[in-house]
Amino acid sequence: TTGSFEKGWRYINNQWWLYKCGTNEQIFAELFSYKFASLIGLNTAIYEYDQGYIRSKNFASKYNFEPIASLLGDNDSYDLVFTTLLNIDRSIAKDYLKLCFFDCVINNIDRHNENIGLLRNRVDGKIKALAPNFDNNLALYSNVPISLNDPKKDGMIKLFLNFIKNNEDAKSIYKTLAFRDIGVDEINKIINSISVKANISNKL
Repeated sequence: TTGSFEKGWRYINNQWWLYKCGTNEQIFAELFSYKFASLIGLNTAIYEYDQGYIRSKNFASKYNFEPIASLLGDNDSYDLVFTTLLNIDRSIAKDYLKLCFFDCVINNIDRHNENIGLLRNRVDGKIKALAPNFDNNLALYSNVPISLNDPKKDGMIKLFLNFIKNNEDAKSIYKTLAFRDIGVDEINKIINSISVKANISNKL
């Protein structure tokens, strides 16, 4: 495995799980992001809390996972990734925009070409879909103390909207995106369902 957080795979009841270390804030961010993504209908990897660790169910048990880095290296600009995916399949490009929008909502500052990827058929190598959302432990300001009134918190949103504004294909697809409205009660329900308590929750 790669990345800056210690992690490892475990085979439990005929299923592979990826266990990852983290602070309470980072584990909370991962669990909240998973539950929130599921609530709004975003395709996402399954996350659970297990004895001090966050664990994720292997989402590539039937397909091969190929990170975008294999196509583009570490150049993760919105425009390049979107255009590359659009040339592959319009629906995959649309799913990428959904993921980018979600990142802005949860302030996931750690989206890069190793944690965006494609699922390929294991027999013929054909691309089936964009891989589910995963790796959100640095979302929700879990790693950087910041006030919700700090103007710097909107930098990611401005960058994404500037990309949408200047890419006509992205703008056209972005207008078709639709997520259902989420109320405060539903947000609080997610927060209260997470057993890991962290200071991050008072920022939501």
